[in-house]
Amino acid sequence: MPDLGVRRLKAKIDTGARTSALHVIAMRPLGPNRAGIERLEIEIPSGRRGKTTTVRVEICDITSVRDSSGRAEQRPIIETRLEIGNVSRIVRVGLTYRGDMIFPMLVGRTALGAAFRVQPGRRYLLG
Repeated sequence: MPDLGVRRLKAKIDTGARTSALHVIAMRPLGPNRAGIERLEIEIPSGRRGKTTTVRVEICDITSVRDSSGRAEQRPIIETRLEIGNVSRIVRVGLTYRGDMIFPMLVGRTALGAAFRVQPGRRYLLG
């Protein structure tokens, strides 16, 4: 997610999830910008072991998402550029706490689109 200053990040592909999710360590509301769009300052994993990065983002939506245990959670949604291999696209990502998960990011099926074929038995195909 180069627009967030994250060059490489371990992510799990989850075709059962519609939306993508990104682990947020800390989140602070900043209020609206001049156009009236709500903003957040978030601290996220930088992709380097134990390091984080703090960025300011604009919220494009707030949505209710059911987590893996069935609990509904309100999540702010941002749009950012996602690069997987040589494919780059703007995707919607839900911000949530994923500290107890192995992967700090979950890539859902809408972020993948038709550009990808998922091989469930294979891992780390892009290094």
